[in-house]
Amino acid sequence: MDSILQKALQKDEGDAYWVFGELYTMKITAAETGGALAVVETVTSPQSGPPLHTHSREDESFYILDGRFLFTVGDQTFEVGPGSFVFGPRGVQHGYRNISALPAHKLVMITPGGFENFLREIGERATQRIAPPPHRSGIIEKGMELSAKYGLRIQIPDGIALG
Repeated sequence: MDSILQKALQKDEGDAYWVFGELYTMKITAAETGGALAVVETVTSPQSGPPLHTHSREDESFYILDGRFLFTVGDQTFEVGPGSFVFGPRGVQHGYRNISALPAHKLVMITPGGFENFLREIGERATQRIAPPPHRSGIIEKGMELSAKYGLRIQIPDGIALG
């Protein structure tokens, strides 16, 4: 556990990946917390965010740093802004979209940790801390392939054809 106490990252430090129109920066991972949690900082492009999805193994908690998001958790949809906190429990479908005109920032706490490895596998390594590129073709298909490995169920958005 000594390595946990020695972990300190500055702004823009941590491994970073582009996924679903977001820049995910790993602040602390399951490997560094004995599996207890992972914390990921995100920068979400306008009108971007993941499709609705359900985790079977972990809860996600979101703390909004700036910008505005439209969240869906279960059958509720609501708008949140800076200082807001949203809890997405395992087994409950959730998702969000940045409804701001500019990139928006939040912290995501994943408990227990481990799901950050999905982001590494599906994502594109971010070589610069800039707005993420548009969705890559095939990212939904890749997400579907990895979903069983990570106990994830992804709802395919209307109008998206697979294959």
